[in-house]
Amino acid sequence: MALVSALALPHTSDAAQAPKGFFGVHPLRPADGDYPRMAGADVGIIRTGFVFAATAPPSPLPDGWSGYDWTKFDEIVKGAAEQGIDVLPVLLGAPGYPAKGSTPLDSPASTNAWKRYLKALVGRYGPGGDFWADPATDGIPDDPIDDWQVWNEPNSFNNWTHPNPKQYGKLLALSAKAIHSEDPAADVVSAGVISQPVNRRADDGDVYLKKMLRSKSAAKAADTIAIHPYTGTVKEVKKQIKLTREVLDKAKLKRTPIWVTEIGWGEGRSRNPLIVPASKQRKNLRESFRMMLKERRKLKIGKAVWYQWQDSPDTVCGWCSTAGLLNKHGSDKKLLDEFAAIIRVVVAIAVVLVLLIAFNSTAINADERAREYATMFAYGLPVRTVVRLAVTESMIIGLLATALGIGLGVLILGWVINVSIEEVLPELGIIGSLSVGTVALAALAGVGAMALAPVLTIRRLRRMDVPSTLRVVE
Repeated sequence: MALVSALALPHTSDAAQAPKGFFGVHPLRPADGDYPRMAGADVGIIRTGFVFAATAPPSPLPDGWSGYDWTKFDEIVKGAAEQGIDVLPVLLGAPGYPAKGSTPLDSPASTNAWKRYLKALVGRYGPGGDFWADPATDGIPDDPIDDWQVWNEPNSFNNWTHPNPKQYGKLLALSAKAIHSEDPAADVVSAGVISQPVNRRADDGDVYLKKMLRSKSAAKAADTIAIHPYTGTVKEVKKQIKLTREVLDKAKLKRTPIWVTEIGWGEGRSRNPLIVPASKQRKNLRESFRMMLKERRKLKIGKAVWYQWQDSPDTVCGWCSTAGLLNKHGSDKKLLDEFAAIIRVVVAIAVVLVLLIAFNSTAINADERAREYATMFAYGLPVRTVVRLAVTESMIIGLLATALGIGLGVLILGWVINVSIEEVLPELGIIGSLSVGTVALAALAGVGAMALAPVLTIRRLRRMDVPSTLRVVE
């Protein structure tokens, strides 16, 4: 993807106003070679998950356990520091509760383990932390972590079993207290709320924030408010940021900055507004970042982070898997061609099956209508004319059957997505659609197979014994 060049906005005159670390990306699993490439694209900050489970906790979790394995986090902090890139950890994971949607508030033991975990993180990677004091890191530039983001998208059913602004506010407050006990000067960033969640039962971002900020402890705990304004257009992105600013101003938090800790679009063609062609994806990145840069003083925007650095399979978010600045392999997307080849094979098999079914039906039909065909031959119609009539009739039947099949298919697809999947996995956000090409291919396969089938019976028609067929058996 050519998005990396679009990301390098600090090279433009517009970005001359950008403070250090304003632009960032979200790498899911950064490799050693990614950091120099990020630095080359003028990435100032990376946002990535510091999940409790990555510290290799035992199961069940013993009370008071603190034997964290920092290997994965050390690699991230080291790689970023060597390139002068800041790190924004997203603090996630309910200790002792591996289930999706669990939170540190699920039990007193989990809450205590969570607070110990946060203190240990700040004590290792914050100012004067153990990581920086370790002789093994002497050659690494000292770049302690100052900002900590507590949780991710709490108004999503994927990240909070039953989204509750009041409960999240409680988690934010106790997390801030734990972080500040190790580093009083640290900035606590609230979880990025989704401005427009796919699930209709979830609160929109501005509504969720209003409810959360009713708690004085939560409002006091957040040094920065984060949002994820995922919408179809840059104009709508700006609208969502303005709504957030209005919520904060009304809550008497006029000086509290807004960080856009996730924004992005996937690449492709779909009715989903978050999936756009590659050229539109680059345009949206460029225009959204320039908009945020232009509005940063007025709306107090502190960061703009693109989600994500590299394409990665995603079973929950349909568009996220192609939102990367790099493809899955860090180069051209050859995987797409392989996928298309597989689809072509499947279509070919389907066409063959349709043809076989059509031929079988036509053969049976020919037997049942033998007297009709024999009568045509008796009146002097050549085989060619009889076959042409049969082909025309089959094409009409094939067209009607295909239209009916496509109509029923659309209805079934709609029911599966809007009813069945919505009830079982409400956060998937799948939008089903049939492109013009798909409909045309289905029509061609159906009509073509039905039209070709009578041709395959020519031999049988040529060998027909007309007198015997027309003989009336009494």
